[in-house]
Amino acid sequence: MLDVDCGPGHVAAYLADRVAVVGVDLSPEMCAHAAVPACAGDMTALPVRSQSVSALVCLYAVIHLDAAARAAAYAEFARVLKPGGQALVAFHVRDAQTAAGQARTLTAWWGDEVDLTFRFLDPDGEVRALAEAGLVVTARLDRAPDSRGSTRASGATCRRVPPATPAPGRNARTGA
Repeated sequence: MLDVDCGPGHVAAYLADRVAVVGVDLSPEMCAHAAVPACAGDMTALPVRSQSVSALVCLYAVIHLDAAARAAAYAEFARVLKPGGQALVAFHVRDAQTAAGQARTLTAWWGDEVDLTFRFLDPDGEVRALAEAGLVVTARLDRAPDSRGSTRASGATCRRVPPATPAPGRNARTGA
């Protein structure tokens, strides 16, 4: 199992009681504090062999990427997953101030200066982007905000579908 953008490895640590798990995070500092083996890496260019992962989880990390970078990340997820491999991708949809399709940039967070953009994503658009990358959504959960006013979130469980193999004698690129 691969925990993409694992941060300090909270999710990976929970999963490690059940499956072998490795984390990847953009920040080497986060990897140093991860509760499981972790390495620094960008989710748009994962440091993982093709078709070597049975499952991956990416919780609320793609919200920091623009549409082109999300497409690249989804393509990477499909590349590293074994055929039939599973992915769980979760993201924020909206909150009280920000609608789906909009973004909010923070310059201060928890008392620190930051430059952090949160994109609130349209679930239907993300399902299409995942499918374009070769990840077919097998389940989707749209969560409403809780009584504390949390964000509305969506998650998709996907299965990697191998690209179609052309019939013998056909051109793999054109199908002719």
